[in-house]
Amino acid sequence: ETQSHILNNCPYNKALWCLRHDTILDLTVQCLKSNGIECLVESPYPGVEAQLQPDLIITNNRRRMITILDIKSPYDKVVNIDAAREANVSYYTQLASNIANHTRTPTKVVTMCVCSMGSWDSNNDAVLLDVGLSKTTVAKLAQLCIRKAIAISHNIFRRHISLDDDRDVATA
Repeated sequence: ETQSHILNNCPYNKALWCLRHDTILDLTVQCLKSNGIECLVESPYPGVEAQLQPDLIITNNRRRMITILDIKSPYDKVVNIDAAREANVSYYTQLASNIANHTRTPTKVVTMCVCSMGSWDSNNDAVLLDVGLSKTTVAKLAQLCIRKAIAISHNIFRRHISLDDDRDVATA
């Protein structure tokens, strides 16, 4: 089994992948809200018919912009980050169009990637600056997210290895 499989694909670890994602989401929401940035968390946009509920819908009234931000935690390879970003844009483009038509406000889809082994996608800084965070705040958020991603991935790996040890004993 590869690291990628253990940290991002093994069904046995799914609850911990979700914990990693939700922890990064919670840190991001706390950061946005403590900086006075309005956001909807895993909710539909009011007045827009849609089944989709992205991680965040951020309204920047100062810039008259709405941002659909979804958080991903792919394995640490550029190809995986690019694939996550492309899939996100494809998945949420219609929702962005519906929100833009409803609000008459430009709406875009972006992805924040904090990889399972702690890589911080270089595009994250621009995404977070664009929604209204300062460079200092983005740097602090990055450190927190990276630390948490690594810690949870470490727990995933340890749990998986102990499961393998249990299997070895059972088959011996």
